[in-house]
Amino acid sequence: VSLPEGKAFFISADRLVIGKDIPAKERVKKEPGITKPLYYGNNTFFEYRISLGTVPRDDADENALIFSIPESEIRGSLFVRNRLPQDTYVCAGMTKKIKKMLCDAGSKIEERGRIPFVCDADGILAVYGLPLSDRVRKNVPSAADKSTQEPLVFVCIEKRAELTERSGIFHDNDK
Repeated sequence: VSLPEGKAFFISADRLVIGKDIPAKERVKKEPGITKPLYYGNNTFFEYRISLGTVPRDDADENALIFSIPESEIRGSLFVRNRLPQDTYVCAGMTKKIKKMLCDAGSKIEERGRIPFVCDADGILAVYGLPLSDRVRKNVPSAADKSTQEPLVFVCIEKRAELTERSGIFHDNDK
């Protein structure tokens, strides 16, 4: 639909509203609930690269979220998804709404639907831009545990500028 003189429209509840100024809340591009399995190697979700491996990456961006978790602590398989209504996160012994945490962390409203959540069958393990969940924190191996250390899965989430301009949601095995 083409409207004259920079006018725009949006649907609010059951009304069609036409005007020049559209409230920011209505301008947000809401991405549907998107879930994608994660595989060893590089996975791309919107403008984020998520790498899984058996050794930590040494070439990660300085703003990357990097963590490891013992294989035995992963329930089912790992996958990435975006935010869903009523998502909560257990961090520092408290259960908090992710919407509020992202707002408090200063993430832009138009980007919140694209932020990757690394999950398994038991829930959210990590969210880019937020502290690690208690489940991941309690499983960080100490130096004293090296003799009994079980295999770890290393996860690295990076926001990649060169992926921001791409069309589409995700691409497998990007370099």
